[in-house]
Amino acid sequence: MTLTKQTREKNKLSFAAVILGVLSLVTLFLLLRAPTVTYTRMSEALNLCTKTLIPSLFPFMVVSELLLSGDCADLLSPILRRPAKFLFGISGEGAVAVLLGAFCGFPIGAKGAMALYKGGRIDGDEVTRIIAISSIPSAPFLISTVGSTMFGNSYVGLQLLAASLISSSIIGVILKNVKLRSTRNGQRYADAKVTSGQSTAHLITTAISSSALSMLYICAFLTFFSTLVGVAEYSLSALSLSDGTRALSLGFFELTGGIRRASEIEGVGLYLAAAVSGWSGLSVHFQIISVCSGCNISYKPYFFSKLGSAALTTILMGLLQLL
Repeated sequence: MTLTKQTREKNKLSFAAVILGVLSLVTLFLLLRAPTVTYTRMSEALNLCTKTLIPSLFPFMVVSELLLSGDCADLLSPILRRPAKFLFGISGEGAVAVLLGAFCGFPIGAKGAMALYKGGRIDGDEVTRIIAISSIPSAPFLISTVGSTMFGNSYVGLQLLAASLISSSIIGVILKNVKLRSTRNGQRYADAKVTSGQSTAHLITTAISSSALSMLYICAFLTFFSTLVGVAEYSLSALSLSDGTRALSLGFFELTGGIRRASEIEGVGLYLAAAVSGWSGLSVHFQIISVCSGCNISYKPYFFSKLGSAALTTILMGLLQLL
């Protein structure tokens, strides 16, 4: 590496450190500016984790890992192998992870993909594709929480679910024909262990302990970003921003808060909710990254797919209103 290139690398790292430092200082200022809001939103987030998130997500995480460990994935993979290969360029085992993620919500798909990856059943290229197309809000969340509770109409939730699934499928087809630029994508997990033949007790304990650790990370990200969104919303209230701008600003960071704000807006609120649902929020993105920690893959396809999903889901939601 030449001296000029080394200097550029140092400057790049220094610039990233400056940006992170500035963002940290701004966040600290916002938290200190509204201590009551900070405490309240953190308490609400922890309450959401213990009463809603953990009961609704943790069992699915354990079961999904059990389904994809050992030889369990082989039960469905022969049925899904051909359509999965034709549409998305993934294996039958990977298709099982995609289905789990599509209906159980994030980060089930990513966690399932990681279970297959660490078991040596798929490579990094396939993990990248799976997390890009399986990370959508769960069916119960969209139908019940968003549709029935926020919009007062479960049919809206069904439309959002349909738009999300179609958008995810389109993204998958596009990624099949895109060469993923990562030197490590084609490699398999360095510490891959064959799970076939392991005792049932070992598979169960591994699935539970692994899911518990992932659940802890997920709750931590949710708590932090929910608190951040709370103080950001408090600060934005002093600015003359439109309701739509506020909904998108909040949805950029956290899914539920953004959709809740969008549901309060008549007319365009439905489309704003679709955009936020497609993007899913930085909180979810960091949850996905935490689940995939130790997996040397590029997250660029995932982030670009979420940007594309935000646009596609909004367009599809508009088309569904015409039916």
